[in-house]
Amino acid sequence: MTAESAWFKAAGVQGVQQFNKLLALTRKATDHNLSVSLSYNYEQTFRTARTYTRAEINTLLTAGWPVTQLKHEAHDDAECQSIRVRLEDVTPTGGTVGTGKGATWLALTLDITPKSGVFDVPEGAT
Repeated sequence: MTAESAWFKAAGVQGVQQFNKLLALTRKATDHNLSVSLSYNYEQTFRTARTYTRAEINTLLTAGWPVTQLKHEAHDDAECQSIRVRLEDVTPTGGTVGTGKGATWLALTLDITPKSGVFDVPEGAT
């Protein structure tokens, strides 16, 4: 299962924003890995994904509650004009696929702070 968000902008048309972190709230059904990728400033490609492995997710669930919150930090380009997110429920590292249901995605929270000023157009752009 894969989902891509629309572009998020907290600082107006040409404003600057600071992306601080992403929180994904999920409910585990079967073992899975969860891949989180970010794209900045209307780039067509996503940055290298951070994959939360089956073992990491299971460690967070040691209390027996099937819901977990995964925290994803920003890249070097966190001061940006826009950001979008891709979540992918992927085959678990180790363990078994089971029914393949993986996880139910419950919520996605983005911590974004508007900043003063405008986002400069890259040199060479017309």
